[in-house]
Amino acid sequence: MTLDILAGERPQPTTIVDTDRGQGELHERISGVEPGGAVRVSHEVNQELLFQSMPTPRLNPEFEAYMEGFHPFTTEVMRAQLHEKWKWPKVDPYDGTSDPDAHVKAYMTQANLFSGDLRVHCRLFPTTLKGIALEWYYYLPQNSINSFRTLCSKFIARFIDSKPMTTVSTSLHHVSQGRNETLRQFMSRFTKACLNIPNLHPTVAMHAITVGLKPGLFLNTLYAEPPSNMDELRARATKYIAIEENAEASKKLRHQAPQRGVKRKRMDRYDVYTSLNASRDAIIQEAYNFELVRLPQPV
Repeated sequence: MTLDILAGERPQPTTIVDTDRGQGELHERISGVEPGGAVRVSHEVNQELLFQSMPTPRLNPEFEAYMEGFHPFTTEVMRAQLHEKWKWPKVDPYDGTSDPDAHVKAYMTQANLFSGDLRVHCRLFPTTLKGIALEWYYYLPQNSINSFRTLCSKFIARFIDSKPMTTVSTSLHHVSQGRNETLRQFMSRFTKACLNIPNLHPTVAMHAITVGLKPGLFLNTLYAEPPSNMDELRARATKYIAIEENAEASKKLRHQAPQRGVKRKRMDRYDVYTSLNASRDAIIQEAYNFELVRLPQPV
């Protein structure tokens, strides 16, 4: 109160912290202070002591451990040195909603261009993750990843549900040539269906083609002389596609050509003609007089 009166200021409410440390700091900071600043120093010291006594908010224990340097790799993996000229893989970040196996293949295709050390691939693989896939990586147990093979196995196993359903070879038996579908169109559609089937045996594919083709010359040749492999079948199909397309082109030309006995319609050369100011007989006679035209000889 004496300090407040001497300073000519209104006393300010202060919070008293009854600790030896607080009193010590208070006496140290008040000593050597001018009379007008004693109350302000007392208030600041009490505010700091209150702040220090407040409980520190805690993060998720697992995430806090990661922020302190936690990682799932073993010491051997962490010894891999990153090359200073390393270029980050140009791979779309994986978010857990697409094929994990396809993501690993895309990553390896890019990573192998710059390093053959699988430990380096292991350390940089998490940089291609985002969303729930990155969250999955955060919570991998410590020292649980000792190789890139282990990391890929755990990664694919975790997101296997996002892998699209595999098409089986029996689905090819449902690919059949339409009534008005050309051989080229059918072969193109059949080839696309084969691309969705992993490890398709050529024998199964050739059998499916013969089942799906509509009756015709090409199918008859396949039965008469079965091809030895798919390459031979495609080569023969290419020849019959050319025959089929040439026959279709000739058919269109025949329809466009004028038929015998049908009088062709006279086509005008100009859109606008000058009107005649005399009869046709007078005009022809005048042209004959000037020898512009020759009259036909009598029979």
